Formats: sequence, C-alpha cells, structure tokens
Amino acid sequence: MVSGGTIISIIIQGIIAFGLPIFFLVFLLKKYPKSWKPMLVGAGIFFVFAQVLEAILHQVVFFVDTFTTNWLQNPLFYAIYASLAAGVFEEIGRFIGFQYLLKKFRSWKDGIAYGIGHGGVESMLVVGMIASSNIVLAFLINFGVFDFLYDIADSNTIEELSGIKFILLSTPGYMFILGGVERIIVFPIQIALSLIVLYGVRDRKYIFILYAIVFHAVVDFLPALSHNLNINIFWVEGYLLVMAIISLIFIFKSKTMFTRSGKSLEHT
Repeated sequence: MVSGGTIISIIIQGIIAFGLPIFFLVFLLKKYPKSWKPMLVGAGIFFVFAQVLEAILHQVVFFVDTFTTNWLQNPLFYAIYASLAAGVFEEIGRFIGFQYLLKKFRSWKDGIAYGIGHGGVESMLVVGMIASSNIVLAFLINFGVFDFLYDIADSNTIEELSGIKFILLSTPGYMFILGGVERIIVFPIQIALSLIVLYGVRDRKYIFILYAIVFHAVVDFLPALSHNLNINIFWVEGYLLVMAIISLIFIFKSKTMFTRSGKSLEHT
C-alpha cells in the first residue's frame, strides 16, 4: 500500500511542476503582454526537438543499433551521450526558434520569455504528467485494482507497470518533493541558456550557440551519470543548485549585453 505521506509528496511535486510555469507565465504576460509569442515558440521548440526528435535518436541508439546499445552500457559513455544529445537538440532548437521564428523578438526579456516557455513545458511534461500518472496509479494500488492492469497489458507494459509499482511502494516521500524542487532549480538554467543563444543570434556571434551546448551538457552530465551509478541524490541536486546560481548571476549580468550600444529591441 502506498502511504499517505508518499501520495501527498507526489501531489506537491505535481503542484510545483504545473504551478511554477503558470506563475511565471501569468507574471510575465501581465508585465509584458507581447511575451506570449516567445513563450509559445519556446514551448513548441522544446516539444519538437526534445520530446520528438531527440526521443527518436534515443530509440535508435538504445534499442535498434546493437553497437551503440552495448557501448552505452558503460555509465561514463551513457552520461556523455545523454548530456550531449540534450545539449545539441535543445540548443539547436533554440537557435532555430530565435533565428527564424522570432526575428522581431530579440530583447533581453524575450529571452526570458522563451526560457519560461521552454522550461515551463519541460516541467509540465517531464515531471507534471508523471506526477499526475503516479497519483492515479497510487490510488489504484491502494484500492486493490492495480493488478487488473496486467490483464490488459503487453509484456513490455507489464514490466513497466511493475517498475512503477515498485517505485511507488519503496521510494521515500521526500524524493518526490525533491523532484519538484529540482524543477525550481532548473528553471533559471533554461532561461540562461535561452539568453546565451539569443545573444549569439542577435549579434551574429554564433560561437555562443556552441557555448550553450557545452554548458547544457555540463549541467546534465552528473545527473546522467547518476542514472547508472549510485551517486547520492543530494550531491546531484547540490550540483544543479550551483549551476542554477551561476545561471542566475548570468541572467542579471546579461541585461547589459542586450542594452549596450542601443541595440536592444524592446517590446512593450
């Protein structure tokens, strides 16, 4: 039986995952009404490049190509691949978004808005939807009807359901809350990456797209490494917190990059 504390923790996780982007969305639209377009583009780019295109690559390298499947059993190679794949797909997506879809949105606050859209939909899809599913499955377990799902599932789904059930029954509640807190930590990182790419596009300094890819890969490396190694979760979250602090400093410092020499394209 899934404990009440665990269920409450999952609910808190979901509230953070959905509530955080909604809060920033409402706040920014109230202050800058035209920010809806870069936010929408940011959300769409994340979905297409991270959830569709990157996912297709993962299917190939993890399940189709036997050479890469075996190669990626090594935790270090897995971490390098996973972090670089995320960096390349998401930052190239940002580049395309700013270069071709947001030609009239090149100000500092447009980068902020894009980052909110990108990070917001990531929070909802990667954490929020899973939290919602886990709440439903936790209640099915407690009501004694979860095992009926096995009767209508194929072999792969049965294995997945068994894994989810084990997680819900064995994971301490605070781990789910920590997953929600991680969304708060990651948010400024996504905004900073958006500003780096936007600055590169706006001033035609395309080396900044490479900087964004590298920084993104560095951010993702330790979490990816922990996927296969028993690294204490608090070390991982502490690492992400350091990356978030660096990102926040950059966000505030970068405003001068967009306003100097009268180059800023402000929209009100």
